Amino acid sequence: MTLPLSRYPLAQSTDVDDARARVGDAFCRHQLAPLDGRSSFAARFHGVELGDVGLYYLDYGSSVRIDPRDLDDFYLVQVPLDGSAIIAGRGWEMESTTRMASILQPGSPVSMRWSNGNRQLLVHIDSDALHDRLRRRLGRVPRESIRFDPSMRLDGDRENAWVRLVKTLVDGVD
Repeated sequence: MTLPLSRYPLAQSTDVDDARARVGDAFCRHQLAPLDGRSSFAARFHGVELGDVGLYYLDYGSSVRIDPRDLDDFYLVQVPLDGSAIIAGRGWEMESTTRMASILQPGSPVSMRWSNGNRQLLVHIDSDALHDRLRRRLGRVPRESIRFDPSMRLDGDRENAWVRLVKTLVDGVD
């Protein structure tokens, strides 16, 4: 089985600290703790930047807890290919599965527990670029920053089309 974006490896490691540093370089500093013991930890991280958007594949190979610092300058859409994750923020909690993606955003601290087998496609979107495109589309400066619902159902027509587009981009890059 060929893994998504495998031509663009960023990390392949059984060392938790090494994997945390490599993923942190692409996204943000965070805490990373295996929940099944260090022996089963085997991270695979692939990715490519396409201007203001990055496409990534991430699998930690075991259950982990992830506590990122605030996402200051990007949005991160997490689309599980397999498995699930529990993601909690201020006043909310959700289970992300192959039927429910999650959207992390600037100024919204989160804590995540990824299950063993939770392989994800990640879409990294620069917040300044997104806000600039919205400003140009509206013809004025928005009063507030863009806020998304932290969960995105993947069974609706629009959402399903969006995921197909992401997978088409990944296939094209591969």
